[in-house]
Amino acid sequence: MKDYVFQFILEPANGQFGLIFSEESDVFQSPVFGIPTRSIDYIHGTFFFPGEINNEYTEFQLKRKRDSFLIEDERIDFELQFQIIPLLNDELYYQTRNLKLPLPYSPYFKYIGKYDSLFNENEIFQILVPMDLMIMDQLFLKKGFCLVGYTPSFNEYEH
Repeated sequence: MKDYVFQFILEPANGQFGLIFSEESDVFQSPVFGIPTRSIDYIHGTFFFPGEINNEYTEFQLKRKRDSFLIEDERIDFELQFQIIPLLNDELYYQTRNLKLPLPYSPYFKYIGKYDSLFNENEIFQILVPMDLMIMDQLFLKKGFCLVGYTPSFNEYEH
């Protein structure tokens, strides 16, 4: 059984944030990538990240390495590094971005949308972000590389 990286959007609900798929919202929002876990104390080592390179669909392997996650693929000239979303409760983060209200901090988010049959009842997600967007941009321009994350549109997803 594979664990995939999912593409979600953050949705406010009951004073907190949860995750839904973009097709469940009437408002356009930037997507986020979520990795599933069943325990707040442990994230296993390998996830599959749907994407494309050179016009070819690929499930890239995202492997945990200490406190970050890596995609290493012979078709990519760089090591792509990701981390769990950093410091949402850091006051400086909000001041430097002129944000007034900090997000209620939780390193874990629950899926709150209508496709709950895709997930286990106790499954929670952490938000994953790339550490170097310039490398991602270069790969897109040179090789048509992009990452999309799983959504309900992928009808072959088996959990």
